[in-house]
Amino acid sequence: MPGVSINAVVGDNTLVAGLPGRRIAVVSYMLVGAEAVGTFTVQWKSGTVPLSGPMVMVDGAPLALAAGLGMALLLTNIGEALILTRVGGASVRGHLWYVQAGEVS
Repeated sequence: MPGVSINAVVGDNTLVAGLPGRRIAVVSYMLVGAEAVGTFTVQWKSGTVPLSGPMVMVDGAPLALAAGLGMALLLTNIGEALILTRVGGASVRGHLWYVQAGEVS
């Protein structure tokens, strides 16, 4: 299962490139603000399509999630990249684990 280190700056950050005919299924991730600036917002996207609402985070307070066996936390559209958008505040660091599969439902 591939993993990705996250070091996101302001704007859209492509974490996993899309592949034709494939979807990206995120099975776990951990995010944390890396600077003492207060709060900031992150949002997951499949290409330009939001996968989550804007999530307000507090700098230094980690957010860690893991899916159950055979489940996914986030699932991109076929062929689209997994993007993390950051607005304001700190740079975001962390990691995620994912699988790429065919037409996963």
